[in-house]
Amino acid sequence: MKRSRTEEQIIGTLKEYEAGVSVADLCREQGVSDASTNGRPSLAEWTIS
Repeated sequence: MKRSRTEEQIIGTLKEYEAGVSVADLCREQGVSDASTNGRPSLAEWTIS
C-alpha cells in the first residue's frame, strides 16, 4: 500500500541524509524498499530551498 508523505516528513528525511544517515537506513526507517530507489535521482541531487 502506498503511503503519502507530508512535505515536512520529506524535508526531515532530506535533512537526515545531509547529516550523514545512509540511504539504506533512511529506506528502512521510512518503510521503503532499497530497490525502489534505483533509477531515481539520488538524494545528493535534491536541494532544500
